[in-house]
Amino acid sequence: GYLMHLSHQVGQPSLFDLTPSQLVDHGLPACDELSRLGFKSPTAPHNMAAVRLAFLLLKRLNLLFLDLYPLLTHEASMVELIQNTSAFIFPSAKTELLTKILDFTAEEKSVRLSVSVDRMSAALSGDQDAELGFENSIFANAFRQLRSTPPSRFRVARPSGAAPHLAFRIVTENEQVVGEAGPYRQFFTDISKELLAPNSTLFIPSPNQRHNTGEHRDKFVLNPKAGSFSESLEMLRFLGKLFGVCIRTGVKMMLYCPPLVWKILAGERVTRNDLRDVDRGTTEVLSLFEDLDEKTFTQTFSQEAQNFTIRLSDDTIKSLKPNGASTIVRWENRLEYVQLSLQARIQEQSLLLNRVRDGLEEIVPLQALHLMTWADLERHVCGRPDIDVEMLKRHTRYSGVNANAPHIKMFWRLLRKCSQETLRNLIRFCWGQDRLPATDKDFESTHTRFLIKSSTYKHPDQALPRADTCFFNLELPAYSSEDIMREKLLYAINTAITMNADQNQEHIPGGRGL
Repeated sequence: GYLMHLSHQVGQPSLFDLTPSQLVDHGLPACDELSRLGFKSPTAPHNMAAVRLAFLLLKRLNLLFLDLYPLLTHEASMVELIQNTSAFIFPSAKTELLTKILDFTAEEKSVRLSVSVDRMSAALSGDQDAELGFENSIFANAFRQLRSTPPSRFRVARPSGAAPHLAFRIVTENEQVVGEAGPYRQFFTDISKELLAPNSTLFIPSPNQRHNTGEHRDKFVLNPKAGSFSESLEMLRFLGKLFGVCIRTGVKMMLYCPPLVWKILAGERVTRNDLRDVDRGTTEVLSLFEDLDEKTFTQTFSQEAQNFTIRLSDDTIKSLKPNGASTIVRWENRLEYVQLSLQARIQEQSLLLNRVRDGLEEIVPLQALHLMTWADLERHVCGRPDIDVEMLKRHTRYSGVNANAPHIKMFWRLLRKCSQETLRNLIRFCWGQDRLPATDKDFESTHTRFLIKSSTYKHPDQALPRADTCFFNLELPAYSSEDIMREKLLYAINTAITMNADQNQEHIPGGRGL
């Protein structure tokens, strides 16, 4: 929003540090926070004195919130009040409270868990037998290893200093790796891909994706069939625990779900527009039922009558009431049909997401979850799908090379020209996952920084960049031109797949060490 953008412009990391005198006219029409407080309207010219007063009110509200939140009860009425005011709470205030709650509920002396992972066998299993692929996936194997583990074992205390925060140690099979952070992040990247793969039993492409229509065409929803199997329901609870691990340790999952999914998980109200983002076709038909007059409705459905059934996200047919398949939708009962259809389509996801929420609450206390809007929850679990180059640059450090060196300036100039897909590939090459912390505060709270190291190659134009995924490091040769840098960088990030540390990295395209 306007306030966060302005705080970055004036060099203030927190809105608490922003002063009223630093508020300027430029960009103010986009400031939704002040509009919601009623100090300006979209049509009336804004009064800067009133705007600055509104900002002071927001700051005071946030200071009070920091003091009072630990004293609040979390009954239904209070939770609703917290959710209604959440949009006014500064991100830094939420982060401060969330950090305190998570630290207070962490297990200081818990012995770290270990998870054995065989990435090569899982990949081969998926390639050779699609039906058995998910059963032998990294996710399913981790579920079987950890299904009986007490939730407290996942609530590992945050380490001091810059040590990586890991909920469990990944023991890789058939791969020789050095370090723990890289395999840990790679684990979450791998299971994210498996969960959204065609052979996944937990997620399916949304109707909008399958039919290439409407908004959010790249999104996935939970598979309604998962509710028919006890092990799938257990897996959903385990997935919720992993969501909690993401919130606690800062690791990210690459899950592409529509707002409807995150709203249900966050306990927010779901609207018809949210369902439209999942299944545009169904919502348009339901709107048609509501809008047609009696004569047009009768003429339209005289040839092909609609009964009291609805098609779910997986194309199965659900009866909306007893004998629904034999009950015809008529003008008189059409609104009942619309209401029951909307309820069924939302419940198909909420029944499954309740199991995810159960697992999430075992790892993250309700007091912390109630701080989050649906967008906050998605950000904490999945990060940002887009890579902000300027924010990445703000959290970059340099070793053996000056930030003003010609090839370093060239590097940032090149990144600003890259597509988001290329940027995600670069982050994955350097870090083992393609999502960055979503805000500057998230970078700081997770001790995340990008390190560019000097290169010792005698002929840099013939060398490829190298990465240490455990530490988010990039060894960047001092290329003589932007064209050469682009060629070498793209080749490295698009071809480096090995995690082996015992191979000669100079002979591996875009070598990666851990």
